Amino acid sequence: MFIICSIIYAKGADVLIKFSNFIVNHKKLIITFYLLLTIPSFIAMKSTKVNYDLISYLPKNMNSKKGQEILLDEFNISGTSLLMVNNKKNHEIVALKNKLLKIDGIKDIYWLDDFVDISIPEDFISKDVKENFIKGESALLQIMFDEGSNSKKTSDAIGEIYKVIDKGDLLGGEATMVQDLESAATKEGPFYIIIPTLTILIVLSLSMGSIIQPILFLLSIGIAIILNLGTNIFQGEISQMTSSITAALQLGVSMDYSIFLLHRYNEEKLIFDTKEEAMANSITKTFSSISASALTTIAGFAALAIMQFKIGKDMGFVLAKGTLFSLILITTLLPCLILIFDKTIEKYKHKILLPNFNRFSVIFVKYRWISLIIIALLVIPAFLGKNSVQFYYSKESSLPKDSLSVSSNYKIIEKFNKSQAVYMILPKSDRLKEKRLIEKINTIPQVTSIDGLSEQIPITLPDYFIPEELKNTFEGSNHTYFTINLNSSIEDEETLTAIEKIKHFAQEDYDEWYLTGEAALNKDLADISNKDLKKVEKASILLIALILLLTFKSISIPILLILVIEIAIWINLSIPYFTGDSISFMSSIVIGSVQLGATVDYVIFFTNRYKENLENMDFLSAIQKTIKDTGRSILTSALTLLAATIGVSFISSIKTTGELTTLIGRGAIISMMLIFILMPGILIAFEKVIEITTLDWPKKYKAENKMDIRG
Repeated sequence: MFIICSIIYAKGADVLIKFSNFIVNHKKLIITFYLLLTIPSFIAMKSTKVNYDLISYLPKNMNSKKGQEILLDEFNISGTSLLMVNNKKNHEIVALKNKLLKIDGIKDIYWLDDFVDISIPEDFISKDVKENFIKGESALLQIMFDEGSNSKKTSDAIGEIYKVIDKGDLLGGEATMVQDLESAATKEGPFYIIIPTLTILIVLSLSMGSIIQPILFLLSIGIAIILNLGTNIFQGEISQMTSSITAALQLGVSMDYSIFLLHRYNEEKLIFDTKEEAMANSITKTFSSISASALTTIAGFAALAIMQFKIGKDMGFVLAKGTLFSLILITTLLPCLILIFDKTIEKYKHKILLPNFNRFSVIFVKYRWISLIIIALLVIPAFLGKNSVQFYYSKESSLPKDSLSVSSNYKIIEKFNKSQAVYMILPKSDRLKEKRLIEKINTIPQVTSIDGLSEQIPITLPDYFIPEELKNTFEGSNHTYFTINLNSSIEDEETLTAIEKIKHFAQEDYDEWYLTGEAALNKDLADISNKDLKKVEKASILLIALILLLTFKSISIPILLILVIEIAIWINLSIPYFTGDSISFMSSIVIGSVQLGATVDYVIFFTNRYKENLENMDFLSAIQKTIKDTGRSILTSALTLLAATIGVSFISSIKTTGELTTLIGRGAIISMMLIFILMPGILIAFEKVIEITTLDWPKKYKAENKMDIRG
């Protein structure tokens, strides 16, 4: 399909005319082809695995990621959970532990009986060891799974654990949070498609002259979505974040192409004798503009692929591929559907209910300088606010606080003063050196306890006296490890400080060391995401600027158009700062490229129409007519993107999904508003600059309207 588009671009008008004629003359063949293609795509879509573990997308060369691999390879430590049971005697806890160990997917369970003889009186058990596992009437067990937190085997094992434990017992930890994420996404997933479809149908019904047209649009793009999601099977898996926003975003950003085609078809029907000729000419005339529009959106999505954090490649590829599928089906399948249902469309025509912009055009032009001043005053606080917004990185922050795993985590932390554990992995060497490092780490205020071989036995005890089971727990073929328990939350500054201090102490004593665990992995994630944010911002701006440069043959226009959308992005991203909310680090990275790529089409459409109007009238009249001509279309596009995302933001219990869709929908409206508010003043203020730096820019009315421009 991509090859078809490339050939059309390369060969030019003749091939495009032949292509258009082929489409209108083979309607049933094309519809049948896509319907048949939908069947395997739908099956593949359902078979594509979804990855709920963002950490798995970290680069493999990062210290924490290397440590994670060593834990898995040498110690078989993968997914973990914490189980807190209440009001049980020691022998009952051991019996429960043995019962849980029979569950397929559980590798091991650690409790007090693994470190001391629980048959002796509790007064003879070390207080430090005991308080790691027993507090009052509660006992804490650490469950180790055979596979990672994202594994189906682990998920099934968690389900079996819930069947065994009592109602008041609490199961927390990373693996249970992954299961809660999966459960929420699975339950809400169908609504991520149904609700955007219904809300877009309402918006398009208000903005178009027939109820049938929106249905045909949704059918064409719906099949494009199925083809996009179905071809993801060749990637093996996609991330949960990509899976949750793809359908809604693909619907929202590609609906414009359908509207452009239909508007041109309605115009061509007044000229040509047959509807087939009218449609063929419509495809020919709109293909270049629709393709250019799609290309800017694809460029915005493609910028995500340069991220060091590999989820950017995952998301960027899927969203760009979806835009390409939409472009292809809108220029092939949609014309066939419109032609077949042409009589039905005419039969069910109604009045367009969205307002026109006749009165607004006068207001926007009259107050253009005041608008520029107001926005200029907002730019600095918006930019500073956008750069000051707080980010979160953990799975725990992505889930609602009343979710089972998160509420269990809070209660376990409150009872045992254990928030999370990180793992220090060292080469096998003398235990005295390891003991010295442990003593340094123990001085960090956030460290509550350390579990390791050097902590369990006297440092002078010969190897042959160490129980083999205990030795095998902490020593692998080439490395040894110990667990560092922290009492601070994973998102706290205190945790980040503790991680930095642990790394500093390790560097003082060892050339080779690895610190891993969720807190350490999130710290590395925070470090690379800051770099990724800057890279994606630059890449998306440069790619889209290049497209605008070629489109307008201008140096100044790309700068001005991108500036308008960038200001909209700054305002959008600054809102969480001023409302005191934190957002996912991924939302901040994604929204820049998505909002720029998806809404720059509005300002391109506006500028192109202004250029056309400028051929026949003065600057002020051209601006005013441009707002009248484009206002309803841009409003429809922005409302469509809002409709595609706002419903998802309301129903999603996954915070990252809800906030990202909110940012995208709100960004579309802000971009639209700034185009009408800023563009009149900018185009007139910079008219001389544009004229000098742009090839073939209209100059006809420059002299006779010089006074009007300053009016």
